[in-house]
Amino acid sequence: MGANVTSREFKVYDTEIDLPDGVYMMLWDTLYYPIPISNVANSGEPIYSFSFDFVFNESYLDFCGFSTGGTVVESWSVEANQSATSRVNFAGAGSVPISMDGDIVYVILKADTSLAPYTYNYGAIPGLENVVFNEGSPNARTVNGEIKISSKPLTPELLSPAHNAVNQDTALTLKWKKGLGASAYHVLVTSLSDTVVNIPANVDTSLYVSGLKYASTYTWKIRSVRGDLVSDWTSMVTFTTKEKTVSELNHAPHVFSPFADLSLNEDFGRHVVADMDTVFADQDGDVLTYTFTTDLIHASLDADNVLTLKSIADTSGTGLVVVEAADNENASISDTLHIAINPVNDAPFFINLPDTIRFKSDSTVLFDYSTYIG
Repeated sequence: MGANVTSREFKVYDTEIDLPDGVYMMLWDTLYYPIPISNVANSGEPIYSFSFDFVFNESYLDFCGFSTGGTVVESWSVEANQSATSRVNFAGAGSVPISMDGDIVYVILKADTSLAPYTYNYGAIPGLENVVFNEGSPNARTVNGEIKISSKPLTPELLSPAHNAVNQDTALTLKWKKGLGASAYHVLVTSLSDTVVNIPANVDTSLYVSGLKYASTYTWKIRSVRGDLVSDWTSMVTFTTKEKTVSELNHAPHVFSPFADLSLNEDFGRHVVADMDTVFADQDGDVLTYTFTTDLIHASLDADNVLTLKSIADTSGTGLVVVEAADNENASISDTLHIAINPVNDAPFFINLPDTIRFKSDSTVLFDYSTYIG
């Protein structure tokens, strides 16, 4: 909306000052609220001075000063006089005229300390009155602005994947715009099978998610977090992952280095066979999980997937261990280790041999050792 302004010589021109609306500030923040000038090219004459009253609702906002740093009148002399709790007069002049559109003043504002800390939004309507350029008359017409004050962080805006996006990768980056006042975000990703990924304190405005299933539908939403304060959740956004291509089809694990038959003597104690990651392999690079069954022998797998055998006392014969390897889609393969457990001739030993034998002198005693030998 144009503001018709007249110079000292009453030449009419269309320089505009429209206060920005839809501006948010946090209850705890300091706001540098801009006063913009536009349509300078049609001013009709160079602008060397201005004066205006900035008015605001003192129940919501406190005036804390102003700044001209980075403005189009940075070299000018500008003063502010707070004539009432809700009114500040600004006046400025300089030897170099305003030659382009831009901000002429930043009004420094804070939320009034009396505002309730858990009320979501307050709406303050700042305005300008008595706007004059080059000490001219009549006053310029302007448009009031709007400042919304919030005591909790604002809900972010989701960027990608967009709602109803299709053919998405199974590993992708969720992106969103920063929620004002947020120090972290809660991210919720849900599949139709109720798989949930909850990231309680993600500080970036993106999140890499992997391990999604092919040809599956997911929803995601986020909210801003600041301490114990949270914003509303965004609306749920739905996206669908792509179908598998031929090159992406899962390949079952395979036996890379088969077990060789093993021969061990009875009561061998312990025997380390191999690391199962050297016996089995997976074309897709999946991390494999291992299970096993045994016969006539004890076996164990440690945290490094090393298979170790342990003998069963006084046992010989043919034993075996069947090891199965499975990938993350439960495709599997197995290999069997055959073990010949050779009997060993054990040395004889006494069983309950008495410590003392008593008999009468001049008598004969028959003692059969065979009943005491194992």
